[in-house]
Amino acid sequence: MGLSCTCATTESTDQSDLWWNPNESGWGMAMAQQTGNIFLAWYVYQSNGQPTWYVASNCSINADTCSGNLYATTGPAFGPTFDPTQVHVTTVGTIFVNFTDPNNATLTYTVNGVSGTKNITRELF
Repeated sequence: MGLSCTCATTESTDQSDLWWNPNESGWGMAMAQQTGNIFLAWYVYQSNGQPTWYVASNCSINADTCSGNLYATTGPAFGPTFDPTQVHVTTVGTIFVNFTDPNNATLTYTVNGVSGTKNITRELF
C-alpha cells in the first residue's frame, strides 16, 4: 500500500507490544518492531462511536522517538470475495512518539486537524 513514516527508537529496546493509557481504557496502539523499523496500528473510537484504525508504517529506528504520517484506510468487508482494489488509503495527520524508558512513552498527534498529547505505557499482563 506504500505507507511510510520516519520513526526512531533505541534498537536495544524492542518496542513491539500493545501500548495504552490505563486511565483511558478503550483505545490503544500496537507496535511491531522488526529489523530497524516499527509498524504502528492505532485503534480508537470517533466522536460518533465508530471504531477507527490509523497506521504509520516503515518507521526507521534511530533514537528514542518515532514520527511520521498517519493513514486511515477503507475497503470492502473481510471475506471470501475480498477485493483489494477497493482499499483506499488517506493521510489524516501525523504522529510523534517519545519513548521515555522501555515501558513508557508520550504520544503527540494531529488527526484531521485535531491535536493532542497522551501518555502511554506497555500493556503488561
